[in-house]
Order: sequence, then structure tokens, then C-alpha cells
Amino acid sequence: MVGLNTKYFLIGLRKYTSSKLQFNLKIMIKNSNIAKREIDSLHQEFKTYGKNAREWIQKCKMLLPKIQKQEVWKKKGFTSIYEYARVLAGMSTHAVDDALWVMKKLEARPHLKKVAKKKGLNAVRPVLTIATEKDEKDKMTEVKSLII
Repeated sequence: MVGLNTKYFLIGLRKYTSSKLQFNLKIMIKNSNIAKREIDSLHQEFKTYGKNAREWIQKCKMLLPKIQKQEVWKKKGFTSIYEYARVLAGMSTHAVDDALWVMKKLEARPHLKKVAKKKGLNAVRPVLTIATEKDEKDKMTEVKSLII
């Protein structure tokens, strides 16, 4: 698809250029449009994969306490849970420690755990240090209203 300015440019060129040059210019414009579509397509595909990667990493983080408790990493031949998470999910040591800390805090807070499963661990992190088991439901509704 040729833009309006490009059309006027080509009309003006017809007066001063040969038909072969005009033909080459049309091909260059067509190729640039194809390249733009290809770039947009690649960008969209990369965004989709990136979003999916974040979702899968979040699911991996939610499984870490069970993996640690049952020592799955040891039974599968890894030297530590950190190596296990790094090799299989690309997680850093800090990410593993962080996820284990948050999940440990969530053990006594089932309502916040539901929110964490749906929205992610980072959504409930600010509430964990101030929420008690008594006011957990109130804090959960605050968290939901903040992130929805």
C-alpha cells in the first residue's frame, strides 16, 4: 500500500525520470511495506512468547516449595534447587530465594495465595509484611482493587 505522499512523489517523478527508474522505485516501496509487515509480525510473535514466558516462570515459582520439600532437584541429579531452577526454567538464585520467601509467607494466608496464583507473586508481596491472618481478607480485597 503506497501512502498519499508517496503517490504525489511518484506522479512528480514521472515527468523527470525514465519508466525503469519509476518501476524500481515502486518495487522499493513495495519491499519496504513487506519488510514493515514482517517486522510487525516478528515483534508481535516475540511479545506473545515473552508474555507466555512470564506466565510459565510464575507457574514455576509457585511449584518451588513443593520441589524443595520433596527434594525433587536432588532426585533428578541436580546439586541444589538453585541449579535445578536455573537449568530448567532460567531462574536466578535471587528469583528462587524470593519466590520461596513469598510462598512461605503465603502458607498461612490462603486468600492471598489465591490472588498470587491468579495475579502473580509480585502482586501480593507488598501486603505480606503488613497483613496478619486476622485482616487477610480485608487486605486481599485491597490488593484486588489495586491490580484490577
